[in-house]
Amino acid sequence: MASRRPAASAVHTPRFDRSLLLVRHWCDQLGGRYDELLARVREAPEQGAPGQSLRLAAVLSRAGVALAPDALARAERAFMADWQPIARAREAATGQRHALTHFQWLAALFVELHLSQLAASGGRAALVQRLNALREQAFSHLPPVRPVELNRLALWMATGSGKTLMLHLNVRQFLRHARAILGQEPQRVLLLTPNETLSAQHRQELALSGLDALALGRTLEVTELTKLYLPQDASGQRVRVKDGVSVCTDQYAGPNLVLVDEGHKGGKSASGEESAFRERRQALAGTHPRFPVEGPAGFEFEYSATFAQIADGDRGFFDDYARCTVFDYGYRRFHDDGFGKTPKSLVTTQQHAQALVLTAGLVAFWHQCRFFAADAARARRYRLAAPLAVFVGQSVTGKSQDVVQVITFLSRFAG
Repeated sequence: MASRRPAASAVHTPRFDRSLLLVRHWCDQLGGRYDELLARVREAPEQGAPGQSLRLAAVLSRAGVALAPDALARAERAFMADWQPIARAREAATGQRHALTHFQWLAALFVELHLSQLAASGGRAALVQRLNALREQAFSHLPPVRPVELNRLALWMATGSGKTLMLHLNVRQFLRHARAILGQEPQRVLLLTPNETLSAQHRQELALSGLDALALGRTLEVTELTKLYLPQDASGQRVRVKDGVSVCTDQYAGPNLVLVDEGHKGGKSASGEESAFRERRQALAGTHPRFPVEGPAGFEFEYSATFAQIADGDRGFFDDYARCTVFDYGYRRFHDDGFGKTPKSLVTTQQHAQALVLTAGLVAFWHQCRFFAADAARARRYRLAAPLAVFVGQSVTGKSQDVVQVITFLSRFAG
């Protein structure tokens, strides 16, 4: 008789960031201890003598590296060759040099190792065996990994850490391995976003990186996940949607390379909207149990800064993302490395003190503008944008009227 998995409530579940199966596996192959690996790569200079990679040398200097040096060198040469045309295109368009940060370099290495393993003869079966052995040893609270699930990778990266550039690099990495992984070239590259604003931004960024249908040699489409629908509803009835507004997922014959940027609403996996979004992604990638695409299953990359928040309190999402997240550079690590914001809070509930708090905010903003203007050359060198003051209000009507209060204050201050 097959053993039953204990109920989630009966088992202590570790934190999401301590349950990342793929991250642990590939880190173990590079000597273990993920934070120490990140630190070692961060401390290595970006460039060495011609033909030398100081970041790779830093990885190889660790005790316990299980992969052969020549295999790691081949992996780095391959993804750096994918990166160079992106960097050249962006430099030509912007006049600024673009280089991979230490964490982007390591993320590209993890992805390259994963794709190379799937592309190797017998590699998928071997990887499933190793992952499930590691799962039984260290992550018994997670369900077993199935072979088809290896065709999905999630990169957990903080806002501002360059997820868009990683997406561009991952496209080139995958297309190089596509035939060996899928058995044929993908029909299209399909980038899904949550809204039209982000879709427009992605089109601009793809152009800056020199990525279009001609460069990729296949259809490239950017669209909103909200504009897609499944062939049938929950009752099995054919869905009818107004022409020109939405597209049925069965119109995308496979295999497809599906890229998802923040393709969730932040709800629970059991919620209707969140479940529908997930099903649409599965249908496009060819992994939906009821609505497979015409043709073979494809491959999916997903990018988000909030996988931990999505997984919090929802076992379905937790198990899903804990087994497909291949790189962790969430906000805690991003902030610890000196990136991002270090906010200070000034809070008052007293009416007479509100003007003082708002004035303090304006003074702080004025200091930032002065520092920025005083060293324009350094700002250009580090690609820093001018300071921006933002007020996010709750309401312009009702009891709070906080937006009106701020506008009134600014009017008095400017007068």
